[in-house]
Amino acid sequence: ETNHFSFQVFDDVITTVEEKPADVSDACSRLTSVGKMHRTKVSGMDGSQFQQMEEPFLHMISEVLQDRYNDKAENLFRKFYQFCLKYILEGFNS
Repeated sequence: ETNHFSFQVFDDVITTVEEKPADVSDACSRLTSVGKMHRTKVSGMDGSQFQQMEEPFLHMISEVLQDRYNDKAENLFRKFYQFCLKYILEGFNS
């Protein structure tokens, strides 16, 4: 369930950015609201737990991409995760 939710959030963000690549404000708003939701609905959670999800996220991506997962793909998805993390934490800490 948690993994499905994680993927859904990232999928929504990618779709939003693809629809309007020049304006990522909707994607940023979505991520910020995810952070706020976790602050209010997940008791005992602290912001560092989002950072701890980066390696499992990259592992899932490598499983999906298989032999297409290389250094370039890893760097791209690492940057994507850090972009998402920035706005999730903004919402979580607000």
